[in-house]
Amino acid sequence: YDCAGYVQGALRAALDFACETSGGPVALVGYCMGGVLALALAQHAPEQVSGLLVWREQHLPALLP
Repeated sequence: YDCAGYVQGALRAALDFACETSGGPVALVGYCMGGVLALALAQHAPEQVSGLLVWREQHLPALLP
């Protein structure tokens, strides 16, 4: 079980549930490592994300293409 599996599995299932419950795309907020996970999830399912807030992630620029 790796980070990609976590994003595509557990986090995607949570995002699907949040979108179904709210009736549409949702905003993601992530702090530190959660910011990296929120960014990865937003890249994996952009149609389900209405906004993204990544707070205090010092390594973010190194992760972007």
